[in-house]
Amino acid sequence: MTSLATDRRPARDVTERSLVRWRKWAIPALVAAAATAAGCGWELPGGDRDGTVDRETFLVAYVDLRVAALQGPEEELGREDRDRILNEHGVTREDLLDFVEAHGRDVDFMKELWDEARQRIRAVDEELLEREVEERREREDAPEVRTPER
Repeated sequence: MTSLATDRRPARDVTERSLVRWRKWAIPALVAAAATAAGCGWELPGGDRDGTVDRETFLVAYVDLRVAALQGPEEELGREDRDRILNEHGVTREDLLDFVEAHGRDVDFMKELWDEARQRIRAVDEELLEREVEERREREDAPEVRTPER
C-alpha cells in the first residue's frame, strides 16, 4: 500500500496548533470510552485483540487520514475522501474504531501508538515542506518566459 501523504502539499504547522488541538479531545475521549466500556463489563469487539487490524495498518491509515485532513482549510475530511483513503488501505472506519476499543485499556500501548503517529505526521509534514521549498527555489531560478503582447 502506498501512502497518500507523499502526494499532498504541506499541512499547516502540524507540530503545534493542529496536533495540540486534536490531542486535547481525541486521546482523552478514546481512553475514557475504553475505560468506561471496560469498567461496565461490556464486551468489546476484538476484546482479546483478535479480529482487529494490526498496529502498522492502523498507523498508516490513521496518519494518511490526519495528513489529508490537516491540509484542508478546516482540517477536516469529507466522507468521500475518508472512505477513499480507508479503501486504499483495505480498512473501514469500524476497523479503526474496533482497534482503538480493543487496545484502549492498555494505556502504555495507546500512548506509544499516539506518539508514533505524531512522529510520522511530523515527518510527512517536514518532507512536504522541504519539497515545497525546493519547488519554489526551482521556480525562482527558472528563466522568465515572456509572452508576446497581442
